[in-house]
Amino acid sequence: MPTAVALVLYLAVAFLWSWPLATQPGAAITELTSTNPHEDTIGHYDRLLTIAGTARNSAALINGEPGKLFGTGLCYPHPFAGTLGEHMIELGIVAMPFRIFTDNPIALHNATLLVSFLISGLAMFAAVFYWTGSGPAAVLSGLALAIHPERLMNLAHPAVVAVYWVPLVLLFFDRLVEKGRVRDALLLTLTSCLQAVTGSYPLLTFLLVALPYGTVRMVQQRRHLDLYKLGLLGIAVAATLAVTAAVSCLTSDKKRSGRSPNSALLFSLPTADCCSVARQRSE
Repeated sequence: MPTAVALVLYLAVAFLWSWPLATQPGAAITELTSTNPHEDTIGHYDRLLTIAGTARNSAALINGEPGKLFGTGLCYPHPFAGTLGEHMIELGIVAMPFRIFTDNPIALHNATLLVSFLISGLAMFAAVFYWTGSGPAAVLSGLALAIHPERLMNLAHPAVVAVYWVPLVLLFFDRLVEKGRVRDALLLTLTSCLQAVTGSYPLLTFLLVALPYGTVRMVQQRRHLDLYKLGLLGIAVAATLAVTAAVSCLTSDKKRSGRSPNSALLFSLPTADCCSVARQRSE
């Protein structure tokens, strides 16, 4: 029952907050306005970058072309332009199921936006319910993360504020060290890898939360840990580190070697022109 209440509540919040987005998901986007026109302009073009990156990355993953994951961003068509900013790989992964129904970049962006409310709320709900057994506490905790002001104010930068996988990482970590089940190890690996490829800022936040939390919980559970549990945990950690290192190394290598003699010209292009090119290529 609490899960159903949470699901309905988070869906309602997502649709009501973004209304009337649901009436034209393939033609409209949500944008917050401020008293500074310059900030509004930057936010608008950042949103276009996110739309282009989501569409391009989901297509690259579906078509089995991982080399194109870094081929989007502000400085496109500079080689591996995605390495000069947020790569948005996780956004591409989340958008993949929706490409079954449409390849409209705006619709894909809006789908990931609405899903982010659900993931945020349900992830925190699941973690708090596991820790406390309290339905009301879990529902309110999930709502607090789903509509956190920092998230709502930064919807143009989902790859910067998306930390919604962290509660699930902590949840499956706890379940693994307590019960030692393979499925918990697999889910821990999956959620950790998704959080690791979200973006650099969420990755830093993830590390700042997960490392001290994991250390404390390992100390608390030290008498109940055996080689089997430690082995499963080691595999999950190793897989996450491997994915993180692969993305980081690829990013670093392309940053060092990807620049062409004409890259200075690309960096001097107006922001609007660069974003326009990225949007056109995604469409």
